[in-house]
Amino acid sequence: MIGDTDRHGRPTPLEDPLVVALDHEQAVDPARVGGKAAALARAVRLGLPVLPGVVVPVGRSSTPLDPSSPTIAAIRRALGAGPLIARSSSPMEDGADASMAGQFATVADIADDHELVGAIGAVAASGQAVARAAGLDRVPQVAVLVQPMVVASVGGVCFGIDPLTGRSDRKLAVVSDQGPGVVVDGSVEGVRHLLDERGRVLHRTGAGGPGSALDAARCRALAELVDRLGIEFGGPQDVEFLFDRHGTLHLLQSRPVTTEVRGAPTGPVYGTGPVAETFPDPLGPLEVDLWVPPLAEAMREALGLAALAPARTLRRRPVVIEVDGWVAVDLDLVDPDAPGRSWRPRLDLRPALRRTRAAWRVGRLRAALPALAADLVVRADDAMAEVGPLSALSDRQLVGLLQRCHEGLRALHAHEILTGLLAAGEPARLTGVSVALRALSAGRAEGLDDDEIIVRSPVVLALTGPRIGGVALPRHVSDVPDLPSEVTDRPSATLREALRLRVRWVHELTARAVRELGARLAERGDLPAPEAVAALRLDDLIGLVTGRPAPAASDAPPDHPRRPRTTHPPTRFRLDAAGRDVALDEPDRGSGTPAGPGVAQGPVTFAPDGARAGSVLVVRDLRPDLAPGLGRLAALVAESGSPLAHLAILAREAGIPCVVGFRGATTRFREGQQVTVDGSAGTVRPIEEAS
Repeated sequence: MIGDTDRHGRPTPLEDPLVVALDHEQAVDPARVGGKAAALARAVRLGLPVLPGVVVPVGRSSTPLDPSSPTIAAIRRALGAGPLIARSSSPMEDGADASMAGQFATVADIADDHELVGAIGAVAASGQAVARAAGLDRVPQVAVLVQPMVVASVGGVCFGIDPLTGRSDRKLAVVSDQGPGVVVDGSVEGVRHLLDERGRVLHRTGAGGPGSALDAARCRALAELVDRLGIEFGGPQDVEFLFDRHGTLHLLQSRPVTTEVRGAPTGPVYGTGPVAETFPDPLGPLEVDLWVPPLAEAMREALGLAALAPARTLRRRPVVIEVDGWVAVDLDLVDPDAPGRSWRPRLDLRPALRRTRAAWRVGRLRAALPALAADLVVRADDAMAEVGPLSALSDRQLVGLLQRCHEGLRALHAHEILTGLLAAGEPARLTGVSVALRALSAGRAEGLDDDEIIVRSPVVLALTGPRIGGVALPRHVSDVPDLPSEVTDRPSATLREALRLRVRWVHELTARAVRELGARLAERGDLPAPEAVAALRLDDLIGLVTGRPAPAASDAPPDHPRRPRTTHPPTRFRLDAAGRDVALDEPDRGSGTPAGPGVAQGPVTFAPDGARAGSVLVVRDLRPDLAPGLGRLAALVAESGSPLAHLAILAREAGIPCVVGFRGATTRFREGQQVTVDGSAGTVRPIEEAS
């Protein structure tokens, strides 16, 4: 702490010092020196590589100075005559709630005392600009941190977690040979180094000068620095740093990472892709209770019968999960495009099922399955026809109907899964979506409304996902591709389509039964409005019907916080300890799975509804409601999905190139970017790259 001088020119300490050195005990007080300087002072106490520095404290930084003032003299005594840098350090900066990074001023390459005076004034005054830009009621106070100016050979920022996914077992360093300033202000993209816990490079992307790539030793040193800061400050840090021309690491700033920490993911890899055609949108609490357990039970049973997973694995692992309403499945078990997995060899029984008992069981199942599935389709149709008007059923009969639909869905799902796994494996030429497109187009041409079209052609429900609140059919259908009007000569594929359609019909039956119950409960005053039924859990609904009151909202918190309904989980993810999804940091393959032959060019769009003719639609999942707009597309690209998906089949029938399983497609390309899609090779290339 350096104050005024006595009559002999010797420094005397003051209660309100002119400047505070970073190694002084008062330098750890953010109210006096600001958040940035206080964090560096704590790092100094740990022996971390912090440049020497002094702070013009809050309250003194705005005092007018001149080159001969005691404050300037105190700075020079502490730091010498070399070039300096002046940086802001406000009590509002670098907190856990908001870092305000880059909003205050920094002045570099300060050559003399005249420039130092101007720099201190400019940094101190930057609080006024921040207040105006942020609409603050008062101007933030700003201390000024002055340090020696060091030229960086390379510098940037390093996050103690992956700031995109929140993974705590990853770090991200972004650097440039132009120094950390250009990375912080965003003028240079920099070279991104994704590091593991020990600082080993997992992926390196981005462009920079010849010195922008960090070697292994520097990555390890940086990881150790970030870890020590995280321990000191009680959480992962966003660290600004540089390596000088001698290779010495210098810490410039440490502030809390504002990204939510998601932990280290473990367990199976999950994804929404295989069930996106069934559940394209997030489900509400009651929808989850009605429709997810039957699917999970069916998938577990089908995989066990087909001997595609050990019984112990199926007992221990949840095959189907729900993450904030989004339904996802264990890709390690069911995804044909998972790395190192392929349905074709797994279903070839010779390499996959060598045990005689398993082969015998699967062989008998393959032979009996078509007849069993056909019988189930007939019985499902008969059972639904016998239900009659829902208004004629009592409350308890409606609840009984929901319970019977659970068993029906489990049987339909299981037969559909087995048919897809054990049958010929060829897609149907006449899918439910194909027929639905034609029926919807005809209904719209006749001026029918949604209810009239559904009553006349319930197959149109294949174009929508199930919702308790009711469905809305697509308003417009672009050019409907020429679809086969004859039944395919592949009976197993036709049966699979029939089973899928019955699943959708049973979903709709349960949704309508719930709406009927909601209307009755609201009329009796047990619910505030009919639509409130969708927010109940199934047990609560049954309790209301049987006379047991549902818990008040304050007494029945959700099982876990629900994400905004518009936020989609990652294409492939694992779960952290809190059950939250964490994206996998997989290498970008730069290609996908061929799903529709041909080559086409066009601008990328991510908005199905606003896609112009000739666009290349890039989506996460192959949703059923994309089908009506397929005819106006030049090509279709999806991050997940299979060549057997309905949309992929329709694309092939319409001659539209299609690529599925292209990981990272929704972030790799930008809106309006011209690309070339090769549906035979599974590639999507920007035109400037392709040329």
